[in-house]
Order: sequence, then C-alpha cells, then structure tokens
Amino acid sequence: MWLDLIKNLRYARPGIIGASAILLALFIISIITDNVTLWKLITHLGDEEFYVGIFPVIYHGISRSLGFGLLLTFCSSMWCGTMLKDLLKLPRPPRHLWRIMVHGYGFPSGHALGTTTFWSYLALKLRMVSLALLAAIIITAVSYSRIALRVHYIHDVLGGISIGVLIPTVSILIEHILLRRMLSLSTKLALVFVYGLALLSTSIVIGLVNDYVYMICGVIMGSGTGHVLLTHGSPSRRSMRSRVLGSLLGMIIGGILYYFIIRRLIGLHLMLGFMFIGFVVTYIIGSISDRL
Repeated sequence: MWLDLIKNLRYARPGIIGASAILLALFIISIITDNVTLWKLITHLGDEEFYVGIFPVIYHGISRSLGFGLLLTFCSSMWCGTMLKDLLKLPRPPRHLWRIMVHGYGFPSGHALGTTTFWSYLALKLRMVSLALLAAIIITAVSYSRIALRVHYIHDVLGGISIGVLIPTVSILIEHILLRRMLSLSTKLALVFVYGLALLSTSIVIGLVNDYVYMICGVIMGSGTGHVLLTHGSPSRRSMRSRVLGSLLGMIIGGILYYFIIRRLIGLHLMLGFMFIGFVVTYIIGSISDRL
C-alpha cells in the first residue's frame, strides 16, 4: 500500500520541486526587501484555515490512513501548544512593534509548531527527498515570518519547531506499535474516544480548558469515529474519480460547515459541532465518493 502511494507521489515530484523553488525565491526576496506584504503571505501558510482546507485532499485524495494519522498528530500538537501557552504565559514582543494583529501568549509559536508538525509528519512518513526539501523551506519561511512580523521572539519559534519535530516522531512510533496489533472495530472506536476525552479531562483538571481545546477534542473524536467506520472493510484501492470527488466535497462541505455554522458555537456545543464536521468530512463524504 505504502509503496503504491509513494510511487504515485513521484509523479508530483516536478510540482513539489517547482513549489520549493518559488517559495524559496519568495523567502529570499522577503528577507532582502523586508516587505511586510510578502511576510504576511508567507505566514498564511501556517494558518489554521490552510490546514483545514488541505486535510480533505490528503485524506480522500492520497491516503486515508496517512490523512488520519496526520490529523491526529496535528491535533495533538496543537493541544500541547495551547496548554504550554496558557501554563507558561510568556509574553510576546511589545505591541507597538507588531506588524500584524495577533492574540494569546508567545511561547511556543503556534504557526511554527503547526507548520513543523504538519510537514515533519509527511516528510517522515513518505521519505521523499523533494518533499523533505519543501518541508524544510516552508518550516523555515513560516517560522522566520513570525519574527519578521515582530509578533514572536526567536525562542518562541525555536520552541515551536522543537515540539513540532518531537510529536510527529513519537506519533509515528506509536502508530508502528498499534499497527502490529489486530484491533477490533470496537477497540479502535474506544481508543478514539478515550484519547479525545483524556485530552479534554486533562485540560479541565489543570483549569486550562477553552474553546480551542473543545474544538481539538471534537475533531479527534468525530473524525476518528468516521475514519474507523469508513476504513473497516472498505476497498483498499479507489479510483481517481473517487479520490478527486472526495477531495472536492471535503473542501467545499467542510469549509461551509466551518465558516458558517461551527464558528458560531462555544463550549461543549463547539465540541459537538466539530465532532459532526469531522464525521461528515471523513465518513459521510468518504462513503459518497466510494459509491459514485
């Protein structure tokens, strides 16, 4: 399965190298000119909305196991980041220096953490030189943009990068251990809910639960349930039509739910909302694309 996946991705190698060259050129120009507009453009590659949009493409278009592992790792990383921010309460640079408006504490940088987690996971799993090159450029560019925009100190960014490398490494090791075991459907579903509720309970116990935590736990439990049900006995090989349709429906329907419905909720309602959107994007859309 993984050999077929990597073989198919090799056809995208020219595009990956081209994207790397463009981003590297943009990064160099931004450093030379110190152009705020270019830095804002680069820093958007680390925005939450970017990853919300790209997840359905990886999950439905490339590999469901890769996509879910990436989502679970990313959510775990973001949970660690928000816990550290609220525990340490380290300040950002003085507000009058900021070139963009931000909120929250400084350490670790969420953009550096999320970007490093996302691209490190892909690079470690797929082991493609071209993808590793793109990952290194994006991580460096986005992380440096937070300093250039004067909203983070260098230790905030380095902390985010360090955690963003550690968590995917641990996640992949755990995946290898679990893959050796033949787990039943009920056991897999139980593990999904135990993990999501464990993160939520930990946040409540230490008094750091917030809407972001509710969102993360909802995504884990909703998408996890959908993924387990969808992949239990589903075909291992899917047509290109199914992959494209699933990717498009995931981005469109997921985006609509995220922007026009889910973002209006708070607290436990927010968690239930993200459980719903996670289940829809994985199971509902996956089932539809497999049958059409």
